[in-house]
Amino acid sequence: MTLSNANQATVTIQGASQGSSDVTVTYTLNGEDDTADQTITVQTPSALGIFSDTGTQNHNCYDGNNNVILKGRQRSVIYQVLDLNSQPIAIAGIPMVEAFTPISNTCSALNTPPVGNGPTLPGGHFGDDFAFCRSACLPADANLQPLGSCSLQVNHTWSANGLQVFNHTLTYTCTSITPQ
Repeated sequence: MTLSNANQATVTIQGASQGSSDVTVTYTLNGEDDTADQTITVQTPSALGIFSDTGTQNHNCYDGNNNVILKGRQRSVIYQVLDLNSQPIAIAGIPMVEAFTPISNTCSALNTPPVGNGPTLPGGHFGDDFAFCRSACLPADANLQPLGSCSLQVNHTWSANGLQVFNHTLTYTCTSITPQ
């Protein structure tokens, strides 16, 4: 642990590694000396835990005139940043950076999904939405189910405060159906 401004009214304590340390502060006010003890805990981001998950749900895909043209799929997940001991880091403001790297693509998609960079919210939570609508899945039948088919795989990562905490492969698909 290192201290900055140790002889000033405001002292900054920076942890060098994860763990807890006891800190004793000695101060003088109006000629009287006193001490205060405090336990400081440093947590290192190491993983993401799923706080809530909607599961895969139907999602309407719209054209440029706000008409529903296809049924897609959507999933919303709320993550929580975890430390090396799988304990939640329940603070707001941890800088989160999301990245996608294409793996395979039969959907003629030119770009990977949009990223959701930003800080964590109170409780160390942040959300992520995954939706899939692709013109390669068109045309659609009378029930807006795709008649075309394609798949897209991307490697999906999240970093918390510069440390990678999440890495997996997402697969987006639409499968054609045979009209009856």
